[in-house]
Amino acid sequence: MSLSDMRAIYDWGKNLPDSSIVRVALTSPAPATEGNLLDSYNCGMGPGVSQLCADDPSFAMIHRYIAAVLVDPAVLAEKAAVQFANGANNFPGLESRVTSMFDPTGLQLADPIAHRAVAQTVVLDYSNGQFPQTAKWLATFFGASVVAATPTSPAPASGQQTYGLVVVLGHDFARRWLGQ
Repeated sequence: MSLSDMRAIYDWGKNLPDSSIVRVALTSPAPATEGNLLDSYNCGMGPGVSQLCADDPSFAMIHRYIAAVLVDPAVLAEKAAVQFANGANNFPGLESRVTSMFDPTGLQLADPIAHRAVAQTVVLDYSNGQFPQTAKWLATFFGASVVAATPTSPAPASGQQTYGLVVVLGHDFARRWLGQ
C-alpha cells in the first residue's frame, strides 16, 4: 500500500461517526482476564517474552470469527435476546469468552451461564420461531441445530433465560475453539 493509498483511506474515514465503526478484539477485554481467541502464555518464544498465543493453533476459529463478525443487519433487526450457556465439560469459562467475543456485534446478549454437559451444541428457541434469521445465523456459526424449547422442556439450567434464544455450547464447539 502506498502512502497516497493510506492517505486516501484516512481522508475517507476521518469523519465517520463513531457509531459507524465496529471494534473487535481477539484478546481479553481487560488486563489479567481470560482472552477471547488469544491468551498470554509461552507459545514458543520463551518465558521472558510477552506473547499472545492463539487458543486454536490452526487459526481456524479466528478466521471463522472474523468472517462472521459483521452480522447481517436483518439478523440484528430481529433484536432477539441471546444467551450463551456452557455445556462443554472440557472448557470452563467458554460461555464468558463467547459472550465477550460477540459483544461488539450488536446482538442482544444476556449474561452467560454454566449448563450441564452436552456433547453437541444446540440453539434452544424459546420464541416459537419469532427470530428465524438470528436462529439460523447462530446455528450456522456454531454448527448447531435449532431446537424448539418451552420454559420447562428441556429443563433450563440455573440462571438460564426461557425466552429468545439460548446457545448451549457443547463439547463439539469447545473442541473447534481449541482447533482439535
